[in-house]
Amino acid sequence: MKLFSCVYLLILVTSAASIMMKYTDCGSTATIHFILIEECHHDPCVLQSGHNYTILVSFTPRERHNQVRSLMSLTDPLKTDTPVPVWTNYQCGDLSVLCPVQPGILQTYSANFVGPYHSTINVDLKWEIKDEKDHEIICFILAELIQ
Repeated sequence: MKLFSCVYLLILVTSAASIMMKYTDCGSTATIHFILIEECHHDPCVLQSGHNYTILVSFTPRERHNQVRSLMSLTDPLKTDTPVPVWTNYQCGDLSVLCPVQPGILQTYSANFVGPYHSTINVDLKWEIKDEKDHEIICFILAELIQ
């Protein structure tokens, strides 16, 4: 209960400086409740190249998963995915996701990333969280502008 209270407080504090992002689901098996990117006050978010960001995703898995890892990519208008490094790839063992991930238990995923280096461009930011068998847990696409 203490952990849930801390996570809820973190979400409230973060959401005061952010807005819930509109997203397109791209094959999630979990239920996504909301997505926030710290320091984004508009949707679509304008990401500054080289600037640090934190993303928070609240979700409830439908299945058990022993390990999880995150993948982020930029998708251009031709739907070509370009991988972007995420500071923490495997999420179990840190404070982000409690593993093994249990079905029906609310999780809040948190990760830091750097705004990719590009000239001003409209892109889709695709974020995936997969399990140890490479099965999709959550997958979403956010429309973003990179400056």
